[in-house]
Amino acid sequence: MTRFSIIIPFHNDAGTIQETLDSIRAQSFTNWEAYCIGDRPSRASCIEVLEHAERDPRIHVALSPVKGPA
Repeated sequence: MTRFSIIIPFHNDAGTIQETLDSIRAQSFTNWEAYCIGDRPSRASCIEVLEHAERDPRIHVALSPVKGPA
């Protein structure tokens, strides 16, 4: 059972979303899951998040087709 969930909204921030996910994955505590919620994200941001999700099953991705707060 997952200990806690992390919600990460993202938009057009390919560089910082990569750093964020790298940092979370590098933690010594491993009993977590992350939900990355894309608010009409750029293609580069989507690629970064999806690549992390492919490498780590604890990372989940949802993309919103509407503009507004994720």
